[in-house]
Amino acid sequence: MQFTQLCVLLFVLPFLHAELVQVIQLARHGARTPNSFEYLPNQYNERQGELTALGAVQEYFLGQEMRKRYVEDLKFLSEEYDSSEVIIKSSWKNRTIRSAYAFTNGLYPQKEGTWLENQYADGFPLEQLLPLKNRQKVINREDIERIKLNEDFARETVEIVSMDGDLYFHAVKSENCPTAEKIVKEIKKSNQNDEIEKYLKLTLYPQLVSGVNKHIGFNLLNVDTMTLKGAKSVLDSYRCNSFHGLDHPDVDKTTLKILKKSRYSYVYKLMLVDDLVRSVSASKLLREFSDYIRSAENRDYGAPKYVFYSAHDTNLEILLSIFLHSDHIDSGEHYNIIPFSSMISFELHKEKETVEGVNGLEVQDVHYMKIFFNDEPLFVKWCDDYKCRLDQFYKILEHYIVPSLEDFCSLGRVITTGDHINGNHTTTESSGVNLGANLCSEDAICQEI
Repeated sequence: MQFTQLCVLLFVLPFLHAELVQVIQLARHGARTPNSFEYLPNQYNERQGELTALGAVQEYFLGQEMRKRYVEDLKFLSEEYDSSEVIIKSSWKNRTIRSAYAFTNGLYPQKEGTWLENQYADGFPLEQLLPLKNRQKVINREDIERIKLNEDFARETVEIVSMDGDLYFHAVKSENCPTAEKIVKEIKKSNQNDEIEKYLKLTLYPQLVSGVNKHIGFNLLNVDTMTLKGAKSVLDSYRCNSFHGLDHPDVDKTTLKILKKSRYSYVYKLMLVDDLVRSVSASKLLREFSDYIRSAENRDYGAPKYVFYSAHDTNLEILLSIFLHSDHIDSGEHYNIIPFSSMISFELHKEKETVEGVNGLEVQDVHYMKIFFNDEPLFVKWCDDYKCRLDQFYKILEHYIVPSLEDFCSLGRVITTGDHINGNHTTTESSGVNLGANLCSEDAICQEI
């Protein structure tokens, strides 16, 4: 009997393809103006930190690419927007809202709308429009010169997360979670931060200050007052101007490399090395991910098929620090210098698996998660493969979700050394933070999961 069953299964299984069940994506906004530092005034029409026309074009074609994949090729989503299938959310920042509007119009183009002219189209390298590795949508020069946007449709479609108490995208801020902000402030006062500053004062700041001052023709920057925060602002301005094809200083390769490494050190080696900071920053999103995925797994009525978040590079960095091994982040510049319109994708799949059942061999459904960064499959650090079984994926989420995040933030409490972010942890009133007390080491997570 079992031999007969095996023969049948061996014949049938090749025709039982994996099924895409749900897609959750989080993307950085499109190209913007510099946030705080500009080499020369009036280079942009937009205000500081605002999405540019080029950034809107990026997001529109990011939406077009997702339409090509999930609507046209896979027939996963309906031709027309269906609120029961699709959820689109945005951070409250204007640049992410405008990005979400452009993305929505790309995913579901509307007949009516207003043309947005892209003054950066002339000479822009088309291959750099999106950082995706496997683009399928063919884009021509005239395509990026202007796009049609229906803002009324976008306003009705996009859900904007409130600025007040934003634990989705800006949790580690004093106004949203004072407890986490205390931890961040203590980290910035740490010896490790001082060591980074000392290193950069010797290796980076003199060349950086000299190069910028020489370019603009007067002494705007000063070596003695330059800090890591200031260096990051200079890097930000350099990246914005170079991407838009605007005037910027010639930064030699060594200085640029140190600039990028300084940001990497600050983000991954200083800020996100603390498990509690990562957990507070990601909890709201991961909790919602878990809810959406469970509803899709159980085929609940109203479970969305596609969820898109318009967010920031810091949100991507947090998720990468959770799911990706630190060695991979260290070796890949694109992980720590997140390009505009970069995207992390979580795809829930279901496939058939042969198992030994009560009555012999039988076929059952198995769900697993695939994670991609700009189309590059990620080897999830706590899974055995590029495919992460769903029960294992849930354990990772549970580890990084603070059970009562709102209470934790509103009460101003700090989890003490030895407490765990999972389960029935205890909290105590505290004004100090032990920086060496990560909630559990990677080895401990390995043992647990």
